[in-house]
Parts: sequence; C-alpha cells; structure tokens
Amino acid sequence: MFSLFASPPSFAHTFERTATTLRVDAARNFEATLRLDLDALALGVDPSIDPEQAAKTLLAMNDADFQAVEEGLRRVLSRRLRVRVDGKPVDFEISFPHFRPRPERLGVEVFGLEVRLAGGVPAEGKEIHFFASRAFPAIELTFADEGTGRNEFHICLPGEECPRIKLTAGEANAGRWSFVVIGFKHIVPLGVDHILFVLALFLGGRDMKALLIQTGVFTLAHSATLALSTFAVVSLSPRIVEPLIALSIGIVGLENFLRSSGVSRARIAVVFFFGLLHGLGFAGILAETPLVEGQRLAALLLFNLGVELGQVTVLAVAFLLSLPFKDPNQYRRLVQRPMSLVLTVTGLVWAVSRVAS
Repeated sequence: MFSLFASPPSFAHTFERTATTLRVDAARNFEATLRLDLDALALGVDPSIDPEQAAKTLLAMNDADFQAVEEGLRRVLSRRLRVRVDGKPVDFEISFPHFRPRPERLGVEVFGLEVRLAGGVPAEGKEIHFFASRAFPAIELTFADEGTGRNEFHICLPGEECPRIKLTAGEANAGRWSFVVIGFKHIVPLGVDHILFVLALFLGGRDMKALLIQTGVFTLAHSATLALSTFAVVSLSPRIVEPLIALSIGIVGLENFLRSSGVSRARIAVVFFFGLLHGLGFAGILAETPLVEGQRLAALLLFNLGVELGQVTVLAVAFLLSLPFKDPNQYRRLVQRPMSLVLTVTGLVWAVSRVAS
C-alpha cells in the first residue's frame, strides 16, 4: 500500500491517456490520429523527463540522423498499433505531422505530439477495430463516420481490445450507453484518488447509517458540480482542483485516524465540500469529449451512473474485505487506524507533488 505514494500520479482526473481520433470518410478511407509524447518515445526516454531537453536534442540533429529517428519510430509504432476491418489487419501509412521542433517553439508548447495513420477500408467491410499495445496509456478513442455523421467515444485500458465499431449507417454498437462504461472506468481502475477518497469514507466507521449519509452527501455534491461544469456554468483549473482532491484524501484519512467513532456535522460539511471538488475533476473527461455536443444531458446522466456504479463496487469490495474483523476494537487497531494513516500520508504527498508539478 505504501507504494501508492512512492510514485504519485500528477493529475489523476486527466489521467495519462492517448487521445485518439479515428475517422472514416465517405470514400472509405480511414485516418487515425494519436497524440502522445513522440520526442521521448523517439529518444527512448521516460516521457516525464524534461520534454524540452528532448526537443532540443531532436533540434540539434542533422537531416540524416533525424530521418533515421523517424524510420525507427515508424518500425516501433507499426508493431504496437493495429487497425482491423472485420477482424483482418489492414495496411496503413504512418506519418508525423509537425514532428521536428523549430527553435521558436522551444518553451512554448510540447513537441511532436501527433502520429497519423492513413489507409483504406475494404468496400465490403462492416466494422473497424483499433488496437494499441500495452506500451501505450489508456486509449481515449473518438470515432467519427464522416459519411453518416455518426460519432462514438470509448476508453480502452492499456492492452485492452477496443470495441469493434460498426461501419454501417444506423448500426452504432455502443452509442450513448458507452458513457456508463466510461464513467465506471473513470473510477475503477483509472480514478485512483477517487478510490482512495471513497475508502477514506468507508474507514470512517462501521456504522452503516453514517456511511450512507457520507456517501449520499458526497454523491449529491459531485453530481452537482459535474452537471454545472458539463454545461459550462462552473469551471476551475485542474492545477487548483487536483491538489485539493489529493488533500481531501489526506484530511479525511487524518480525521479517521484521530476520531474514535461517529460522524459530526463538520465531517459532513467537509465531505460535501470535497465532493464539489471531485465533481469538477469528473467533469474533465466529458469536457474533452466531442461526442457530448448535442447530447450533453444523456451523456452526463449515463456517465454519472457509471461513476456511481464504480463507487458502489469499491465500497462492496471494502465491505467484503472487512468482514473477517468482527471485533470493533480489533478492526480499529488493525484496519481503520493503519489504513487511515496510509491514506493521510498518500494524500498529503500527492497534494505537495501536484502543487510542485
């Protein structure tokens, strides 16, 4: 458990992912665009290590060396990326628009963020399927059929098969209900800080009434700010929201450690306030999803349903794991206080890390 705060995620709501757009035009040509840190990938270094220095290294290369880097990158990506139609791989060309950095761009933006795959869909093809190996973070896949105007949105965990997408007009295989899955995955397994906050609520005591009150207040609060943020009524920078969400884990964990039992009005107020912050964090994924345009309310409700199912799953697992500890004193000594201390340290370390990043 202590490994949780050894390598804290900097922004868990904008969790590390590969934003990918897959388009099929009326002429049955497809184009997949991925955004990732090509500089680091090309140089074989950790993406978290000084991207500006990576860009300067590429900038200093002569043309022959840079072309060799590009070819090597194509070979790597051709092994790690697949586009299939009706289950059969199709060929594609790989290009890197705007890859080579220019001196005037240094210090202004991140470089080499785009990979483009281009190919054709066989005339008889009925479904298309995108796959990226486990080497990539979670795939945030937006599909656009420009012939029919149909869109879909999916999140695929690292190494997970993305859903097969129908190419026939009127046969969307996921539609709006995919937002339930997206909301669930935003908690389990991608929302580590949400999981820890829900666990902190669970560790507040074994009184089921108190737990229901806390989780109800938390749900009400995060649902409110999720809705307000989705409809652009409220907005707050992730650089403010994310450290505070980490701090919420630490504060609730600390109160669990110090308090013997019961849920005070102050505790309920704290949970409500932090629920508002978590809702702003949830909203980030919907704000970045083109699919939501024109169907915001349905997407919001289904996404929130997925979030709630994720929270219920976390609570159910925690409850099952706590069953062997029948004696309240033993539970507090062996589970509640040690785990609350871990959550306290984790939350505080993450908060400091996020402020510093």
